[in-house]
Amino acid sequence: MKLQDRYPELSSLQRAERLCRLVHSPEDLLKEIRNPGHTNWDPFEEPENLLLEIESGILIRPNQENVTRTMTWSTRGQNIVLELNMGDGKSSVVVPLVAVAHANGRCIARILTLKPQSRQMYQMLVGKLGGLLDRRVYQLPFSRSLSLGEAEVDEIQRMCYECMSIGGVLLVQPEHILSSKLMCLECFIMGKLAVGRSLLHTLNFFREYACDIIDESDETFNAKFELIYSMGAQRPVELSPQR
Repeated sequence: MKLQDRYPELSSLQRAERLCRLVHSPEDLLKEIRNPGHTNWDPFEEPENLLLEIESGILIRPNQENVTRTMTWSTRGQNIVLELNMGDGKSSVVVPLVAVAHANGRCIARILTLKPQSRQMYQMLVGKLGGLLDRRVYQLPFSRSLSLGEAEVDEIQRMCYECMSIGGVLLVQPEHILSSKLMCLECFIMGKLAVGRSLLHTLNFFREYACDIIDESDETFNAKFELIYSMGAQRPVELSPQR
């Protein structure tokens, strides 16, 4: 028997449990009553949305489905910025839905989140995607302190291709992406051509196949998160010390 055949009973049971839990919270109870579920999407046509609902014990709201559909069916290469109010499930519902839709074996879903929210985002993604949806969550921390040889970079490439092929999700921080780009340049400057070429191949892979889903984009793109690698001998700045 297919899961969709048992869904009405599962959905009704979970909704009844939520209504009982919210009996002392009138505002949340009213929101739950007003959302009968599946008004603008069909669980039989989008089974992964259905699995996420059951795994999370929720009903996807119409506005969440609208935002997800807009981000999922956008023209290839087109950037989209959408805004939802606080508490409308941006990180807990929309981000996992969009990630699953794009992690289809033809591209790699790359979720960008800030360092303070990284651990919480990782735990949330594992909890929602690692169960019934059976999606693996990868991480790729990069920093200047790493000492990478050609073998290590080849292993990173293999992991990225594996993530794409099995429909996994890659969670990174903005500084990880910036650090990988700077490390590639540093390798060429320092004469580590083999490592530099391997890193460049990985960066080209992301440029070609990555679909970036950015949580809190206004803060993520803030200039204060710019990353600089200093090189060479230390010396005074121009016009020092009067400057």
